[in-house]
Amino acid sequence: MKSKLFCLLFIIGMNGFITESKAQELFVFSEPASNMPAKSIGLRMSHWENYDSNMRQTLPEFMISFSKNLMLHVEGNFGNRFGTYQLNGGLLYAKYKFLNNDQVKSHFRMATFLKVSQNRGDINQEELSITNRNSGVEIGIIATKLLHKTALSGSVSISQLFHNQVYFDRPIGYTSKALNYSLSYGRLILPKKYKNYKQINMNLMFEMMGQQTLNGKSYLDIGPSVQFIFNSQTRVDIGYKKQIQNNMTRYAPNALMIRIEHLLFNVL
Repeated sequence: MKSKLFCLLFIIGMNGFITESKAQELFVFSEPASNMPAKSIGLRMSHWENYDSNMRQTLPEFMISFSKNLMLHVEGNFGNRFGTYQLNGGLLYAKYKFLNNDQVKSHFRMATFLKVSQNRGDINQEELSITNRNSGVEIGIIATKLLHKTALSGSVSISQLFHNQVYFDRPIGYTSKALNYSLSYGRLILPKKYKNYKQINMNLMFEMMGQQTLNGKSYLDIGPSVQFIFNSQTRVDIGYKKQIQNNMTRYAPNALMIRIEHLLFNVL
């Protein structure tokens, strides 16, 4: 009940901000509906420090934008889950933008996405984590609104695990399907006045990420973060994901994430 009230107040508050605010729609814990510039590639490295389980993860990622509407990510999953740091799996992420409504100093965009992952190891948590631990598929939709210095984005998706994954310690009442959702708010803090693309950009963000399984299990996380962009090409993210509501077993509810990303334009 508290988590639902928190979500409602957050949505109302962000709606008020967005009516008066200029931002970039680049989020830390979720993807916006926009894509990278057409004919470009991106290199991304994300590192997670999971304090609850003393686990670490490093996710190298190669991103390619075939057009202004279609892009693909290829991601590896390295970690110390089995004692030594090693490759534990990988993920493919495809996103297609199907709606683009541009106006002066604002736009509204919508996209659909698909994730397919293969990860090795036991299943000993009720959380369905396509990116980090489970093998499966996830399909969803994203809507993003940009107005002046403020960006607001939301997503809804459905996860389905592969049934041929090995289960060494499957929890009681385990389900292979779940509904996922996110709500993200970002605001451009610097520069106060735009002069050229070499200025350092600073964005502050607040995001909520949640999941509801078919057997009534759920969680809700919040994720404050800060983002720096250099030369409109190199991006550094620092964020902390904190669990605020949960009734399921999870792999890493609280974690610090650091990410570096670099784009190469017009290379295709």
